[in-house]
Amino acid sequence: MSYTQTIIKDSTNKSLNTKEYIENGKFLLRPFSSRFIHSVIIGDDVQSIGPYAFNDAKYLKSVVIGPSVQTIEKNAFSNCHSLQSITIGSGVQTIESNAFLCCESLENIVIGDNVKIIGPSAFKFCRNLTSVKIGSNIEIIDEHAFENCVNLKNIIFGPNVKIIRPYAFSNCISLSSIVFEPNIEIIDSHAFNYCSSLSSIIFGPNVRKIGFEAFKCCSSLSNITIGSKVKKIGHGAFSYCLSLKDVTIKSGVQSIGPDAFKGCITLQSVTFGDTVNIINDGAFENCKSLKIITIGPNIETIGDCAFSNCSSLQSIIFGPNVKRIYKYAFSNCTSLTIVTIGSKIEIIDNGAFQFCTSLSTVNIGPNVETIGEFAFSNCTALQNLTIGESVEKINACAFQECTSLSTVTIGSNVEIIDKFAFRNCTSLQNVTFGKFIEIINDGAFQNCTSLKSVIFGSNIKRIHEFAFMGCTSLQINKNQ
Repeated sequence: MSYTQTIIKDSTNKSLNTKEYIENGKFLLRPFSSRFIHSVIIGDDVQSIGPYAFNDAKYLKSVVIGPSVQTIEKNAFSNCHSLQSITIGSGVQTIESNAFLCCESLENIVIGDNVKIIGPSAFKFCRNLTSVKIGSNIEIIDEHAFENCVNLKNIIFGPNVKIIRPYAFSNCISLSSIVFEPNIEIIDSHAFNYCSSLSSIIFGPNVRKIGFEAFKCCSSLSNITIGSKVKKIGHGAFSYCLSLKDVTIKSGVQSIGPDAFKGCITLQSVTFGDTVNIINDGAFENCKSLKIITIGPNIETIGDCAFSNCSSLQSIIFGPNVKRIYKYAFSNCTSLTIVTIGSKIEIIDNGAFQFCTSLSTVNIGPNVETIGEFAFSNCTALQNLTIGESVEKINACAFQECTSLSTVTIGSNVEIIDKFAFRNCTSLQNVTFGKFIEIINDGAFQNCTSLKSVIFGSNIKRIHEFAFMGCTSLQINKNQ
């Protein structure tokens, strides 16, 4: 439909003279000292609706934009709190920033097939908007475009959308499902965070980026499958998705970012693709329902607190290429019973298994060189321990408060046992040191009240005066 002129009516249905508001037959400028506009029809004499043209027209209820209009400029209809109906003409190509910001009564919008750009915050705070259809030529939905559209339930993405910018649909708390079209490649930071009703996501096959906290606090989301073109799952991408139970990560994903699934308290199952090589800091921290983990064959690094406080975790199967377990990676995994440290693991960092109170058996692989401070402290069910031949130093408090530990065999290459390494291991009865042990530092075996026998090698150089303080049953023997 074509319109021969622009018509603006007030609340009494009286038409206003619009000629003085059209410059060179093309632009509708900010015209009005009065705010009592009721309806607008933009005709063939306008190609662009200028900045702030109808800003704060608080009684405006209806807008029809004719086919000659190509651009709706910034803040053109912002703060039109009564606007209920808008028809966007087929000629519109650009909707600029804040164009419909805070149009709180707007319920439905169809964005035509010729629109190429939806600008930042274009429909932000349109609180009664319930459905959006994105036209076929839009490639980018810009940042904050639909943020805080709290009644938005349905989005239909056009086939050519490629990028969803930061916060585009943040806090759309009524949005229940999303189907991403095949061409979508980038879901940027915070794009859908706090969409608390979102229960289903189907990722298109070409998604290659899931950004920082993209789906954080989507508390109804129950399962996800992450496709093969995603290289990295962003920092906090699915953190605090409180209903998430199952995650499948397909081959192609290389990195699981820091805090990616942190606080997903109902998460029970994670399947890693063969290409994942790093699980970053806090990736699965506080996933309290997670029971079994199989670490993929190419994973080399498990970051700080990666699985900390996974209180239901019973079993870990390390892949053959894990080289380092970082600080507190499995601390407070209170249901974990058995750990077999893989053959390539070289470093067990500070507090890695601290407070794993059900851990009864630890098999330390032959290539472990470093056992960090507090690495196994307060593992109160640990009974027997053999420390491999590659370890040269047992760091401070490494096995402190392992109150069930009864027997320790220390590999022949250990030279230093640092302060408080076995303090308060009250069930420890026998310790056999390797032949190269040189230094036993302050409080290393303090208050090991059941310790009866200690056998040293001939290279011992220094035993700190308080190393065995409180070991009331002890006899010390030195091999010649």
